[in-house]
Amino acid sequence: MKLQTRIFELSYWKYGSLIELAHVMGMSRSQVYRVRQGKRAINEKFIIGALKAFPGYRLDELFYVGQEEAEMPSDKRNELGRIIRQQRVMRGLTLNQLADVSGVSSSHLGCIEREEHFPSARTMRKIAKHLGFAESFTNT
Repeated sequence: MKLQTRIFELSYWKYGSLIELAHVMGMSRSQVYRVRQGKRAINEKFIIGALKAFPGYRLDELFYVGQEEAEMPSDKRNELGRIIRQQRVMRGLTLNQLADVSGVSSSHLGCIEREEHFPSARTMRKIAKHLGFAESFTNT
């Protein structure tokens, strides 16, 4: 069992990028990224940073005890980027083609697919619109 966090899912809609999240948390981007990848354990500094980044949330809303990374199916990691890439490929679109129709740069799309950046809600709506995601999502 391992302490895990929900802040990365929450940050999709609150912060435009991992860099912005790390800044608010008072940590380096690489420290936050390593936690996200499972290469670094969640420590006291990370917990304090998460509370700063998500005021009003309780500890049990931000953290939980879960399976070790090795026990977790690989399809559950990097979910958003994987889904975006899968949908793009299923529709026969290249990164450049999706960039042209969505107005999101191909380099930013690549970073989102690799989960190096978290898309803002606005960016996610642009991507979702052109990948045929739920209509209710694109209207939020």
